[in-house]
Amino acid sequence: MNKYRKVVKLLKKYDQEHLLLFYDSLTSDEKNILLDQIIRIDFEKLLLLYHDYQKEVPFSNSVIEPLEYIQENMIESDIQLKYIKKGEQMISSGELAVVTLAGGQGTRLGLKLPKGCFEIETEPRKSLFQIQCENLQRANAKYNTKIHWYIMTSPDNDEVTQKYFNDKNYFGYPKEKITFFKQNTLPVVDYHGKLILDKLYKVKEVSNGNGDVFISLKENGFIKKMELEGIKYVHISGIDNVILKTVDPLLIGLCSSGNYKISSKTVTKNENESNEWVFARKDGKPSIVSSKRITEEMNELKDEEGRYIYRETNILSHLFSLEALKYCSNLELPYHLAEKRNDYINEEGVKVMPRIPNTYKFEQFIFDSFSYFDTMLLLNVKREEEFAPIKSFTGEQTPEKALELYLQKERNRN
Repeated sequence: MNKYRKVVKLLKKYDQEHLLLFYDSLTSDEKNILLDQIIRIDFEKLLLLYHDYQKEVPFSNSVIEPLEYIQENMIESDIQLKYIKKGEQMISSGELAVVTLAGGQGTRLGLKLPKGCFEIETEPRKSLFQIQCENLQRANAKYNTKIHWYIMTSPDNDEVTQKYFNDKNYFGYPKEKITFFKQNTLPVVDYHGKLILDKLYKVKEVSNGNGDVFISLKENGFIKKMELEGIKYVHISGIDNVILKTVDPLLIGLCSSGNYKISSKTVTKNENESNEWVFARKDGKPSIVSSKRITEEMNELKDEEGRYIYRETNILSHLFSLEALKYCSNLELPYHLAEKRNDYINEEGVKVMPRIPNTYKFEQFIFDSFSYFDTMLLLNVKREEEFAPIKSFTGEQTPEKALELYLQKERNRN
């Protein structure tokens, strides 16, 4: 059976024949691109996800309990110093790698480039990539090491990201210690379960969430490489938090001394974040749970020290032992559905740019890996010292707010 007939049979089985609507008008190369892409798509998995999310899911009756956390500013200085020294020894010995999640575009910030290229109004201006790089360079100098920096891109921004680094001479970072890798993608489906075309010869696919980092690292052979390099811990964070300490000897020392396989930094939720998910135990396992599961009574509960126990939120700062990273790379994490606005080619072959969401996107998230472990370390940090993400020009997470906190941290450093 030739490739075309195989694709026709496949599309008929899953009621997706519209993907070949413009086939006869394509060039030979375009036909091959489209056919090869369609053959690679796991229609069974994708449409199963779609149909599962159409079913009414009953409200979960899981048992929700507090998840213990450590407050950084409450650790006595001499004890804190002990853990910091332990972490510093490990960093100096080359036992830490850093992974930055940078697969997004800067669309919401008015940028037709990868989000990491967005510049804040410093003098001179600095991009998010440069800020991350400078943080690592300071750590390298302080601990006399060369931390291996892994950057997860997406198929949409990988080429541009690598060119950007090359044009900037890698911001002076050792080129051999920067490794780019692409995360996987999944097609989006419209509200009727139909895949859409991004071009006449290309099905629309988007990145499938930050939870793909485990499998992508494994598929590219980088977990094995880390093992050969003697890496013991891997810090994973996003590109847009300009003041996060990605190389934190205290966190590493606490994890190593307590034999924790996974850990996360948290900040205490404020009133403007009432919809944010919070850390808790769900059925005895570490998890992040929806605010809908936290009643008003639970939201006000405090421990014996007067600290709120259901207000610790995720700031996308996670430390995994290499053993845990390897374990997670063999998991099939659940998918979450998100409604997104996606351009598509209509029946007349015209590009349509909808103003409202028109498709479903399926994503995996790092935090779903937590429930596969019996415990984890949570380290509560000060918001003004470690949490200044840039998301959009409105709301709480703006470039202006991030710049203010970044400059404040730079002044304190100097």
